[in-house]
Amino acid sequence: MRLILLVLIALAACTEPNTATDTLALQLADTPLQLTAPTSVLLQIVVVGADGNAVSVSSPDLPPFASLQGTLLTLAPGYEDVGSYAIELDATTSQATATGVLSVQVTRSNTGPYFLMPMFVNNGVDGNPVPHLLGAVCDKEGDNFTYEVEIVSVDQALANVATYTKLIDFSVTPPVPYVTDASCAEPTFDLGSLPTGQYHGAVHAYDVLGAEDPYGWVPISGVLMQP
Repeated sequence: MRLILLVLIALAACTEPNTATDTLALQLADTPLQLTAPTSVLLQIVVVGADGNAVSVSSPDLPPFASLQGTLLTLAPGYEDVGSYAIELDATTSQATATGVLSVQVTRSNTGPYFLMPMFVNNGVDGNPVPHLLGAVCDKEGDNFTYEVEIVSVDQALANVATYTKLIDFSVTPPVPYVTDASCAEPTFDLGSLPTGQYHGAVHAYDVLGAEDPYGWVPISGVLMQP
């Protein structure tokens, strides 16, 4: 959803004896514009009192998520753009120039990682002949996360204690391509050292900001049969 806001640039006429000059004044809010990423905001820069003089607006330091076309300033920060920004805006006519700073504060929401149907696979239907854990884990904001797996014999109760742990770093392991609204990984774990037997388990994940899967430890579907 795109929000439309107004940024006021006031152009006041000032007349001195035997001369007529225009004085530009930028009127910008004293408090930062608060944006929660991801979002798209369109700011219409309104010029008043221009007395027919053409006014151009420019900026020497637009952040990567901003674009300026005429008097339309678009701000479209993503999760990676969290921070404080001071955007210089320059208004110019043929006779005067004014400069002001638009303060922007970008924050973001955060949710924990979540799993896509974790299951044990024993018959190699996905091309892996070794019994293994299958299923992606995702993070909506694209944060790196820690993936924990608990696997115990079926005659033991699960204790929510990790047997295997792996850090998912998306700068090293690119997200899987089949999910477009989140960053997902399909980590593999070497389960070959398990003794012969039957196992059940659960998975858990938490991101680098400390948010965990909303369901906590999630049971793995099926039973792992180690030959």
